[in-house]
Amino acid sequence: MKIRCFLLVLVLAAPAAWSDIAPPQGPSGRAELWLLVTSWPSLEELSPSADGRFDSVGFGVGGALYLTVRESATSDLLIGIDGFIAANDSNIRGVFDDLLARQLYLGAAAKWAFGEERGFSLDAGIGYYLADMAEVGDAWSSYEREVWETDRIGGYVGATWDLPAASLGSPGRWMLGVKAYFADFGTVNGPWPIGPDAGKLDGPLYALQIGYGVR
Repeated sequence: MKIRCFLLVLVLAAPAAWSDIAPPQGPSGRAELWLLVTSWPSLEELSPSADGRFDSVGFGVGGALYLTVRESATSDLLIGIDGFIAANDSNIRGVFDDLLARQLYLGAAAKWAFGEERGFSLDAGIGYYLADMAEVGDAWSSYEREVWETDRIGGYVGATWDLPAASLGSPGRWMLGVKAYFADFGTVNGPWPIGPDAGKLDGPLYALQIGYGVR
């Protein structure tokens, strides 16, 4: 519900902000590459049959590509795609190794950028989530035993800040971003060490992005 309300506010507010809009003069856009630090409280709260817990904090990498579709004197609207892969460790011992919780996201993205340098933006998106849990062997790099997997359609809301450039007009900026991803993966169940009912896994998954954006 929160993400729907946020997207509705963007849609209703956009016409007023773009009263003097014009299509961009020639192709323009933005590319981003970032490292992620994630926090997923719902993952840590799972109770598998085996002893142990998943770490609530995970790490990953991601990126985005945008095209500018509308420009005004005070803001720009960019539309594109973004995605990430991330993983959380655990001390849940399986048959051969500890479980790893992995996530993948890929979807459509919108960025509403403000300021003279368009250095702050409100972000929203909707896309495909895949989550699984598996033993990935260290001794045999090709060994993998998956014990649970599911996918969902979900969305996110967030914001991005570009850090000051070394010189005015620099095409690239270091950036910080925060996002809250929402998807309901339902009840987690599977073979040992997960068990028949480890609990419910849903959002939000929080992500801190530290990266570089080029426009």
